Amino acid sequence: DALEAWVSYDCGQNWILVYKKSGNELATSNPMTDRFFPSPDQWETDTIILTDLAYETLMFKFELESDNGNSLFLDNFKIVSNIVPTIDISGSVSTMNLHPNPTQDQ
Repeated sequence: DALEAWVSYDCGQNWILVYKKSGNELATSNPMTDRFFPSPDQWETDTIILTDLAYETLMFKFELESDNGNSLFLDNFKIVSNIVPTIDISGSVSTMNLHPNPTQDQ
């Protein structure tokens, strides 16, 4: 089995592969022949960093390739922005005051 995540920034005209796991990389338990339903401790968290694709509009798609493995579950799919705005203050600040001064145990 394989799971792929793709991202498009041009309304699906082009897709960029941003994630791929297959075979044992997807396993969160020992192999079994019965249908698999994960217990709470068998869920795995995974993160895809999309910093280089920080566009205003993105489309996501997931593709699963089955090789007669067991079940695959996706849950709590989240998209978050961790972009911290920065301001270039070099050359514009000649002095800086820090209060309280001295800063002890603060």
